[in-house]
Amino acid sequence: MKKWMMAFLMYMCLLTPAMSAPTEKIQDLNHIVVKVNGMVCDVCAQSVKKLMMKEESVAGVDINLDNGEVDINLKQGQTLTDEQINKIIDFSGYEVVSITR
Repeated sequence: MKKWMMAFLMYMCLLTPAMSAPTEKIQDLNHIVVKVNGMVCDVCAQSVKKLMMKEESVAGVDINLDNGEVDINLKQGQTLTDEQINKIIDFSGYEVVSITR
């Protein structure tokens, strides 16, 4: 009985971390997805990308014209506020629909 009980306790100790892990996805603070209205061509995308890359905190920008999304990757430990994003997109001549972090 003691052997069975010890085996059971060891089994439960191994499972406890997995059982207590959060089921929702951990938010990636270095990745921002901006939904934009009005971008329809590569020239549109390049103008947004060029302005976004001028921001010191931005490591990279990918643009998906089919979805109208601007994917912004930030440098480690850097931030970019919604206000800054709105200003850049607005200056480019487009409209921000949503910002997801």
